[in-house]
Amino acid sequence: MQPTHGPMPLPTFPILSQDRAWWWNGERWLPTLSADGAYRFNGVRWRRVWRLPRWVAITGLVWLLTVASWLLAGTVFLARSPADGPAPDGSSAEFTVIGVLGVVAVLATIGWGALVARRGETRWLWPAAAAGTTVQLMTYASAMLAVPLSPGEADNDTAAGAGVVLLAVPTAAIILTLLWLGAAFGALSRVIARWRHAVRAQ
Repeated sequence: MQPTHGPMPLPTFPILSQDRAWWWNGERWLPTLSADGAYRFNGVRWRRVWRLPRWVAITGLVWLLTVASWLLAGTVFLARSPADGPAPDGSSAEFTVIGVLGVVAVLATIGWGALVARRGETRWLWPAAAAGTTVQLMTYASAMLAVPLSPGEADNDTAAGAGVVLLAVPTAAIILTLLWLGAAFGALSRVIARWRHAVRAQ
C-alpha cells in the first residue's frame, strides 16, 4: 500500500531497482514514489519530496523582481551620473523613485510571506530568504560597479566585494524577519478563517 498522507511502515525486503524507481517488498515491485507524489522511499524510510509548487515559483519570481527593483533603479541612476556625483536637479527625483521602490519591496516581502503562510507552505520561506539575499547582493554589486570612478578612488571591484561581505548577514536577517512577519499575518488569517467557518457551521 502506498502512503498518501505520511510515511508507511518499513518494508521487510527494501531492495531498490537500478533506476531507484521501484522497490521489492518481498512479493512484488512497487514504485518508490507515493501515489500523491509527496513521499519517496530511499531503501530505508519514506522521505517527503520537496518539489517547488508552480504557484510558489511564479509568485516567488515576481517577489524577487520586486525586491530587486529599487537597487536596479539605483544602478541605472548611478551609471548615468557623472563621476563627481549626481546632478542636483535630478538627485531628488531619483531618491524618491528609489525610496518608493524600496517601500514596495518591503511590503512585497511581507505580503509574500503572508501568502505562503496562508497556504501552509512556510517551509519555502527559508530558501526564499536565501534567494532574496542573493538577489539583493548581486544587484548591490552591480550598482557599485556602475558607479563612475573619480581620480584617486579605490577600484569598484574592491568596494563591491567588501560591501557584499559586510552586508550579507544583515541583509539575510532583514529579509528573513520581513518574511516571517508576513507569515505571522498569514497564519493569523488562517486562524480567523477557520474560526469564521466554525461559527457559520454552528
